[in-house]
Amino acid sequence: MQSEWQERHNSHHRHLQEIEEVESRRHNELLSSLAEKDKAINQNMPYTREEMVTMFADKQATQSVGQHHQEQLDAIKSLIRRQRNEITVELATKTDLTLFEQQGEQVNASKACIEVQREQLQHALVKKDRLVALCEQIQVDLSLALSFKGRGPHHRRFNLAPVEPPGSGKLKTPQPSPRPLSSG
Repeated sequence: MQSEWQERHNSHHRHLQEIEEVESRRHNELLSSLAEKDKAINQNMPYTREEMVTMFADKQATQSVGQHHQEQLDAIKSLIRRQRNEITVELATKTDLTLFEQQGEQVNASKACIEVQREQLQHALVKKDRLVALCEQIQVDLSLALSFKGRGPHHRRFNLAPVEPPGSGKLKTPQPSPRPLSSG
């Protein structure tokens, strides 16, 4: 019995050794395959693993710096837009003020022109009044002169005394003439 048991034990032991050998070969084959793959990858990649880790860290730092710069650019764009709008409003206001000032200058020029025209009109009215007064005076003088000669329309209406030199003291009352009034 012991021998049977020993044989089985030995048989299992050999079998385990065979399995270990097979597994050990597979393990070695896998390691060599992985080593070849790593070698191929390393040959295709120009950077070492340490360099890649450093580059990845640098890439993250660069991304954070880039993100920071992008935020600054966005803030600057916003500031530029706001200032542009403010400048546009100020220019529109300034344009409105300039237009208002131009209109004010035109109004002042018009006022000056109107004032000159008023002065000219006032001067013309004074002249007209003088001319009207002069014409009325001429008409009165003509009527008087015609009345004195006995031909005027006022001859019968007015009983004018003849003109006497000053200091004579005599006033004569004109007598109505027997002639009818003429229309001319």
